[in-house]
Amino acid sequence: PSARAGEVVRVSFYDTRSAPLPLLYERILADGVDFLIGPLQKELVTQLNSLNPEIPTLALNYLDRDPPAANLLQLGLIIEDEAHTIGQRMQADGIENLLLLHTYDEWSLRAKRALESQWLGQITIQSFPDVKTLTEAVGVAMKVSTSQVRHQALSDAFSFDLEFLPRARHDLHGIVALVDNVEANALVPALRFHFAQDLPVYASSQSIRGARASE
Repeated sequence: PSARAGEVVRVSFYDTRSAPLPLLYERILADGVDFLIGPLQKELVTQLNSLNPEIPTLALNYLDRDPPAANLLQLGLIIEDEAHTIGQRMQADGIENLLLLHTYDEWSLRAKRALESQWLGQITIQSFPDVKTLTEAVGVAMKVSTSQVRHQALSDAFSFDLEFLPRARHDLHGIVALVDNVEANALVPALRFHFAQDLPVYASSQSIRGARASE
């Protein structure tokens, strides 16, 4: 029910880290809550939806596949909207030649397609299956591995070792990293190792979701 003028509305906060969600939801019902806002994390929204909430609930994220329960409304920024926002920001920053790094997670592929559909400049797309292959993927995208292959070919041709300093490409203006927070932490040293630490990096909210404050 809506609050009338002068009526006091009581707001209670529940920490989803304090107890498993089913137990927390039972406490919410016992407290006589009339309207629930949250949770934020996608996996918790999925759990709550499976409980078929009795009270009207505004979840602050979207379900991936399951249809929402009758009392569940969803509110959040879909990844395609984030991708479009990233694209607009890069265009405002004067980015023309872009490197896009993505995984095979569903959200990352969706963001990649959305960004591709709007990007008018040059774009290099590099995928990687997991965090273990991230450094190698950055090397391929920055063409450092190509430089190393040329060095090996010259060394073989002259039958002795040559002094060698790997070189990265210099035509890129920025990087979009469609990665989660674990992969984002691994990306920083990977970029440094492949001489790309000075390029601006643009990322979605997925890169900080689940990260601790100290990370």
